[in-house]
Amino acid sequence: MAFLTSDKILDKALDRYETESVILQLADGRYDKEWGEKETIGDEIAIRLPIYARPRRGEEADPQALDERAVFLKIPAAYGSDSYITDRQLSMDLLDFTEQVMNPHMDAVVSQVSQSACKTMAENVSNFVGTPGVLPTALSTYTASGRLLTQGGTPTGLTSRYMLVDAAMDEAAAAAGRTLLNPTAEIAEQYKTGSMTGKLGWFSNFTWYMEQALYQQTVGQLGTLQGKVNGANQTGNTIVTNGWSANVAGLLNKGDKLWFTGSYMVHPVLGVAYNDLAPFSVANTVNSDAGGNATITLTDSVEFGTPYANISAPLGNNAPIYVWGQLATTLGTGGAAWGGIAGITFTLGIAMHKSALVYASPDLILPQDVDRLSGRTRSDKMKVAMRVWRASDVNKGRVITRLDMLMGFLVGQPRKACLVCSVQV
Repeated sequence: MAFLTSDKILDKALDRYETESVILQLADGRYDKEWGEKETIGDEIAIRLPIYARPRRGEEADPQALDERAVFLKIPAAYGSDSYITDRQLSMDLLDFTEQVMNPHMDAVVSQVSQSACKTMAENVSNFVGTPGVLPTALSTYTASGRLLTQGGTPTGLTSRYMLVDAAMDEAAAAAGRTLLNPTAEIAEQYKTGSMTGKLGWFSNFTWYMEQALYQQTVGQLGTLQGKVNGANQTGNTIVTNGWSANVAGLLNKGDKLWFTGSYMVHPVLGVAYNDLAPFSVANTVNSDAGGNATITLTDSVEFGTPYANISAPLGNNAPIYVWGQLATTLGTGGAAWGGIAGITFTLGIAMHKSALVYASPDLILPQDVDRLSGRTRSDKMKVAMRVWRASDVNKGRVITRLDMLMGFLVGQPRKACLVCSVQV
């Protein structure tokens, strides 16, 4: 006789999810209500971006049209983990069942979900600090990410910014911070744990977390010649360029970051221009043709002179293009062009505000031909839905148990996050 029920199984699964998931504890699940009380409303919802208003000085009104914009959060295929769970296993003590069966499957699901969330951030957030392939060994790299978030209009509250690092970044940052952090008792604890995360994980207006699912980006092949803007005053998501090495397949990869010489960051509300070049992310793989020409699609539009302006000056004709902060004339190990970053794979940490990453998790349909141990639930705290679906495989005389989740991600406000380049893998 089986003593476990679907409610007990799902409760333990949600407990494990809440414990093991890091990035989704820090993300924005406010759109949960769009799906929370419905089984299905399609696979995407439109999310309105914040409106940036123009200030007025003086008595005369200066009304402005509301330029509302929307982005779409799409739900991809389900995440899940499946097994043949026997009646003997279901008759186990709940603690034994959790440790032996549930936790390994839940960990597999959480790992998939976290990897997808980190990949979404890496490919759609344009701000970055550090050098690809180089482990940050100074805390100034992390404080620089805070500067970029502030220049992008991110709130500065003591509990609203988060730093996600892996073990190597954590170890190096803890070592760098021992001479700076006070009081003595905390320095001693940092030394003993060798970690910036955990109960003492706060520095430079960030709360620090360990995230093992950080994305590993591979830089495009780049070639050896300097890419440039081909034509002045270009705006929108598509930029025409030339000057690249000819016939390079995978010249730029999805997620590579670009700066356009002469076009600097501006504050989204104040309109103040800064000394940092405005960053943009490559949306799709880019190839160069026989003439060294390449048309680049960006995740964010290049905008000048609109309420959503993100550059201080229009793109200039022949403006050199930086890739991950490097020019073709920047030489790396062995005298390699582009600082030697072409083709390398490296880890990306994440500095973020909650509003940067949006997620949603619809309820899943529970088929009618399931056994009594099947069920579904959702967490009001984490705003995620889960389903356990157990049914017979009559052809092979086995019982299959599925654990499923639907989860979609969207970087709705990319200026409120920053990537931290780290070690080559």
